[in-house]
Amino acid sequence: MIPGHSTLAPLLSPRAMVIVGASRQTEKFGHVLLANFLSGSFAGKRYLLHPSGEEILGQPALTNWNALPRGVDLALLAVPAPLVVEQARQAALRGCSALVVISNGFAEDDEAGKQRKTALVRLCKERGMLLLGPASPGVIHRQAGINASLAPVLPPEGGISLLAGSGELCIATLAWMASRNLGLAKMIGPGNGAGLSDAQCLAWLAHDPDTRVIACQLQRLGAGLLKAASEAAQLKPVVLLPPDTGYDPQVINAACDRMGVLRAHGIQEWWDLLLACARNTTLPAGNRVMILTDHDTLGRHTAVTLERHGLTATDETPGDALLTLVAPPRHDLAETVRPELPHLMVLPGAEEHDAHMQAADRAGIAAYPTPERAAAVLASLETFIRQRQRPARVITPLPVNPTRAARLLQRHPRQAEPHPLSDAEAKPILQAYGLAVPEGEITSSEEGALEIAERLGYPVSLHLLTPDGHLVHGMPLRHDRLADPQAVRDAFDLLTLRFMRLLPTGRVEGVFVEQACGQGRPVRVTMRRDPALGPLLTLENGACQLAPVTEEEAMAMARAGTPASARENDTRDLAEILQRLGQLAGDFPEIERIEIDPLVIRRAGQSPVVATCAILLNAGGKPP
Repeated sequence: MIPGHSTLAPLLSPRAMVIVGASRQTEKFGHVLLANFLSGSFAGKRYLLHPSGEEILGQPALTNWNALPRGVDLALLAVPAPLVVEQARQAALRGCSALVVISNGFAEDDEAGKQRKTALVRLCKERGMLLLGPASPGVIHRQAGINASLAPVLPPEGGISLLAGSGELCIATLAWMASRNLGLAKMIGPGNGAGLSDAQCLAWLAHDPDTRVIACQLQRLGAGLLKAASEAAQLKPVVLLPPDTGYDPQVINAACDRMGVLRAHGIQEWWDLLLACARNTTLPAGNRVMILTDHDTLGRHTAVTLERHGLTATDETPGDALLTLVAPPRHDLAETVRPELPHLMVLPGAEEHDAHMQAADRAGIAAYPTPERAAAVLASLETFIRQRQRPARVITPLPVNPTRAARLLQRHPRQAEPHPLSDAEAKPILQAYGLAVPEGEITSSEEGALEIAERLGYPVSLHLLTPDGHLVHGMPLRHDRLADPQAVRDAFDLLTLRFMRLLPTGRVEGVFVEQACGQGRPVRVTMRRDPALGPLLTLENGACQLAPVTEEEAMAMARAGTPASARENDTRDLAEILQRLGQLAGDFPEIERIEIDPLVIRRAGQSPVVATCAILLNAGGKPP
């Protein structure tokens, strides 16, 4: 039994359906939806609701909901947005158990749209009615003959299921699939995700026996989607075109790495990957690619292209994949098929609708017009298989002191706006989670600063402690590497006197004197909390991971941020810091951001030390 099968049955396997909002005007959604629906071979009962009661496209219409027989599972709404909630209520009263809302007008930036969306979601929850949409491109179940969508051109029946975020791209993708003779199993369009989420639909498709490849085009990311996608990718290829707006590229990179999906960087690459997955029942087990061609120059160019993508051209049999180059004059394509290997073909110069490309499609071969596109696909497939083989994620908690960190955070009452903690306030919190910080003490006098400096040993740093530091723009609140008593006196005077001159009403809580960190390699480490996906760890070179991280993930990230000449222990030390920061972020959702700039990687035998840092607490002490 497919998980959730009975829940989604009214949506994908209804006994009877009704379209509300069918129109005679060809440009209206209601007309397109009805025309597409009537073109299918759905064996169940179908009804129209229209106030006139007249036929539309030869289909008789009922004038009101009371005329609709009981037992209709699915209602499709293509009415103006202000009418949707009332029509949904009528559908619930007549016993409909699923609702697809094609209508737009539920935008988050529009107050009236927000209210409509809230009312619609509340109604469906209260009535126990499945909701797909609003702004849904519809649903398609090819085997059942259901085309309850805005797509006028359908591919043949097959093994690709499409999870569509954009109606326009959904229609274009289905038309492209039809042109390449690629088969469709199902299409589900969650629209703006007010009802069924992307994660719920993806989890269902992962266990759908008709679906062999899942094509996802998403407009949002979230923790639930990460879990559903990573589980689905272990069962079948998941080809993802992530959102192209609204997300930091680092966040998308980290999310795709965590999901272990086939990630596309654009529509062309998304379609290229779908073609390869649909045409091949097996995927490359490694990076060795056999090139089959009788054109030496083209073969050499392709070998170099493969190398650039991290693959190896080989003459050894059997290899992990086969790449056939068929240059003019073209011979019988069927002769090149090696069903025992993942197989791609290059037809140099062939256009999408070229007779030779169409012949490859009929033969069931994934064919591309350039070696570059084929090589990019093979590299992505090889990465996907490697990701599948990664060990199960196991988060190992490290010994930390969350009780002390909680006490330290309680000293800072939540505020209406995000609240920064100074270097001196932040370091004890990091220290509670096992990060090394320089030894230091707080004083309120110049004499006290000199005594502490003598006790710690020169050089030292002085840091002014004030909750009003953000009000004196451009004034440094810290002086570093003070090598003698006179330097300490000068720094103390500069910090305190200048601050009070610039801000007479400012509050000074003291001066923090700390030991200098010593020599080492500086590394910038950041944790910031993404609103949808949670804590994100980042190194200055761009390496990033969603927290918490496993030991393996932390090591991979640390290697990416460590010079090749560095010691292995340096990498391990940095990896442990990343694990500890991820653990801290997971334990305290009120921490919005941690900035360590720099973390100093010191010589062998010495732990990395936090030279300077800052913590930002989010408003109200709640995660965003």
